[in-house]
Formats: sequence, C-alpha cells, structure tokens
Amino acid sequence: MLEEKGVSVVVEAVLVLAVVIPAILYTSLTYQNHALHEMEAKHLEEVKTAFLQLQTAAERLQPGGTATVPLSLGGEPVPSIIPFLPFVVGRTAGGTIQFDNSWGRLLFRSQNYRYPDMEIIYENGAILLVQEGEALMLSPPAALAVRENEVYHQVFELEGENFRISGTGVLSLTLICENLLVSENLVQSGENLTIEFHSPAEDAWTEYLLVENSWLAARGYSPTLENLKLILPGPLHYFKRVYRMRVRVGS
Repeated sequence: MLEEKGVSVVVEAVLVLAVVIPAILYTSLTYQNHALHEMEAKHLEEVKTAFLQLQTAAERLQPGGTATVPLSLGGEPVPSIIPFLPFVVGRTAGGTIQFDNSWGRLLFRSQNYRYPDMEIIYENGAILLVQEGEALMLSPPAALAVRENEVYHQVFELEGENFRISGTGVLSLTLICENLLVSENLVQSGENLTIEFHSPAEDAWTEYLLVENSWLAARGYSPTLENLKLILPGPLHYFKRVYRMRVRVGS
C-alpha cells in the first residue's frame, strides 16, 4: 500500500508538472513577446529624441562649434519573469547607423523582432520618419523666414565620408560646423527667386513645401511650387546662410 501510495504521489506530481511547466513557459514567452515589443518601441522613441536633439543643436552651431548626442543602436536586455529559466531571456535587436554623402543624409535603420521597422533620417536640417515605404516629415527644418520683402533662407549641409555601422550598444554622434557661407541678393521686380530642395523623399518634402507655400501666400508673397522648387516673384531682398557640417561617429 505504501509503495502504491508513493507511486501515486509521484504520478500526481509528474502530472502537475506536466501542466504547470508548459503554462509557465507559455506565460513567460507571451510576456517576453509583449516586453520585447514595448522595449523596441521605447528604443525607437529614444532614437527619435537623439535625432531631434541633433537637429536642434545643428541650428545653434557656429563655425568651429561641435555638438554631440548619444545614440543607442539597440541590444538592451528584456527582463524575464522566470529567473531560473535564462534561455527565455531576450534582447532587443540591433540597428544600423549610416551616412550617405551623395544626399547628405544621416540615417538610422531598425531591425526589430516585434515592433514595426522604421528609418529615422536627418537631412537638409529636417527629421524624416520612413515606415512601410512611406516617408513623413517628423520635424521640419528651420529653413525659411520672411519679413516684409526680405527672405531668409538657411541651408544645413552634411559632409563627410560614407559609413555604415550595424550592431548594438551606444555610440556618439558628433556634428562639427566647419564653415558658414553668407550671401545676399536683390531680386528685382519682374524677376523670380527660386529656392530648390533636393531629397529622395520627394513626397515628404512636397508636403512640407505645400505648407510653406500656403504660409507665404497668406502673407502676400504670391509663391508657386514646381516639384521641389519654391518660386517667389520680386522685388525681394534674399539672404542665404549655408552651414557646412561634418558628422562623426564615436564609441
């Protein structure tokens, strides 16, 4: 009887474990997937913040000045609710930071497991967000301002060698303002001032220029928009400032 009772207890224990362990694993994996999704979303918000900080810093730089912001590529650990089962502990995916000299754009590309992938781009003084092939302007550039018949135009040009870094961990992004070119021109009556933008993300920049076009029209400047060209009739006094900056990445 004692042997039968002992066997019965063992069988019951095995049956309990057969139910409990899969339930624990299922709960843990469900939690891990949810936690991974949330952490990847949080990481991308941190990347957006870093790019926005870089944008703000660039607008304040003068020749010889520098601005540095930290950028996490990813790889943060996902906490487990079952400490004694370390094999269910995960990490967020790494990312890629690259510079394209042909367009003067700094780009971060995520490689997520759960959260939708996206690209965050700094170009022409603006921040773009690209998701599922659609580009949106997350933060417009401080490019244009007007006062009476005066037009102020700021251009932020990124220069440097192409690079591409993929992985995890934290890097530093540094902008160095190497030069500032200042010019001014008088646009006579009967002449036109043409301000042109260049970007592979034409839809996002077109949306931005449509807003600028409406804003200028409301102030009586009679602008027209052709592709990525904003055209203003004279007479105007045109002031242009071109900030030439180099981007560097450090560990």
